[in-house]
Amino acid sequence: MVHSYTVAKTKFSEGYNCAQSCLYPFAIKAGMSHEHALQLPTAFGTGMMFRGEMCGAITGSMMAIGLFHGKSKISDADAKEKTYALIQELHKQFTAKHGSIICKELLSLEKCDAENWETASTKFESHCPIFVEDAARITENLLQKHNDTTP
Repeated sequence: MVHSYTVAKTKFSEGYNCAQSCLYPFAIKAGMSHEHALQLPTAFGTGMMFRGEMCGAITGSMMAIGLFHGKSKISDADAKEKTYALIQELHKQFTAKHGSIICKELLSLEKCDAENWETASTKFESHCPIFVEDAARITENLLQKHNDTTP
């Protein structure tokens, strides 16, 4: 069995952003097309398009949880509550391991501008594969714990 975190790390090494990489293995398992699985999270990478906000690995993982548990009917309050609970647990576990879910904090960047992002490229190369793998691993574990099948 190939784990989702292995697929996510591979996607990141191929050049996809952190959000794309984390959503991809789960989206494929949920039946989304290859193209849509990569297109949907494109704008969420590098802390919401180089803004340094929420880590793209986390936003991709949040979307993955939503694919399996998200609310699709207005009356389905249970789905919303379960999704929120799983996402809170994702945030808790990731923060316990890395200290934050905020991109600029994870990469120790003071300012989020083009100049800092260029100089941060070595941090992206060394830190982000770890964040991608860990976010996808936590997501896979949470979904398995709740009896969902994951890649």
